[in-house]
Amino acid sequence: MKDIGAVILAGGQNSRMGKNKALLRLNNETFLGRVRSQLRAFDEVLLSVNREAQYPQSDIVEVVDQYPRIGPLGGLYTALSTCISSRLLAVACDMPFFTDGLAAYMCGYVSDDGTADPYDVYVVVTRENHWQPLCAIYRKTVVPILKQQIEAKQYRIADALAMMRVKHIPLNHSVYTDESVRNINTPEEYAELLRQNQVPPVIAVCGQKNSGKTTLLAGIIPYLCRSGLKVAVIKHDGHDFVPDVPGTDSFRYREAGAYGAAVYSDYRYMQTGEKKGLTVEDMVGGFPEADIILVEGGKQSAYPKIEVVRGEISNHPVCNTKNLLAFCSDCEVQTFSEVSTFSEVSTFSEVSTYPLDDYKGIAEMMISWLLDTCGQTALGRKGD
Repeated sequence: MKDIGAVILAGGQNSRMGKNKALLRLNNETFLGRVRSQLRAFDEVLLSVNREAQYPQSDIVEVVDQYPRIGPLGGLYTALSTCISSRLLAVACDMPFFTDGLAAYMCGYVSDDGTADPYDVYVVVTRENHWQPLCAIYRKTVVPILKQQIEAKQYRIADALAMMRVKHIPLNHSVYTDESVRNINTPEEYAELLRQNQVPPVIAVCGQKNSGKTTLLAGIIPYLCRSGLKVAVIKHDGHDFVPDVPGTDSFRYREAGAYGAAVYSDYRYMQTGEKKGLTVEDMVGGFPEADIILVEGGKQSAYPKIEVVRGEISNHPVCNTKNLLAFCSDCEVQTFSEVSTFSEVSTFSEVSTYPLDDYKGIAEMMISWLLDTCGQTALGRKGD
């Protein structure tokens, strides 16, 4: 991407938030994880931190601030001094709505010929005319300017920008809103963010192939609906599929090159699109009006899970044991003590087992879980 790398700035003191902003979660994903997922197109991605091994689960190369506790200026200096790329796109870790599309839009402003590029930095400017120096592309050649500012104890990035040749990237000329570069700095802002972006609770129904997951879901759904819940279901297809039937209008649009297509009537809609590396979290956001989302599959996910164990297939459980709610089985499920491959020590005696066809009992267990974990549900709408 035009010899441009990226750096996620995560070395702040988090004084206003009171906790590490990079590890705050939105829709079951950390802020850091959300930003990282939008930078897949970059060959070089660095993580600016203020101490080593702060994020042991991250797959990004960490660069530790050479000048800690002086704010993002120190992180930028260290990253630009370390990077291989001639430029770095800097993104603050507390921008959970930053997108890969915005990253590509920003890079489009940069000249392909680095030697002829007259600008030191490309800075996003919001529709309200606010500069975002922590969402900007910096040339490696600004390192001496940053060093000079550090030695003079002038740690404001705005002061450093005043010494650089700046090119504005105005969002009002794009499809990207100010929300895409919004910082979350305080507990109040984070609470409001969670309130505005609540996603429905999710339960995964998992198990080995041909264990009967689809049959179980089809049996449970009517009981959940009768309780007043609005239910959505997401199924993962490991073999990919053809989303549009040949001959339909949506197929023609996609065949003509459209990225996505939607069809709707007064009563229903269907939308198809393409994105590499889709996750179940991407799909969950598509049903904001649901009271509960059931996922067929997801045995390794962190979602609450019900595992289907059918004796003729295997009596060995296969799911990640985290948040296991129950088994649905027609046989005696093998215990952890009998399965040497499980590193987590627990017992299945703590997990309820339901017959495969006890749809009502399983639905009632789900409803009880909803009431215990989510409190107010759509159950109150029954009979309205």
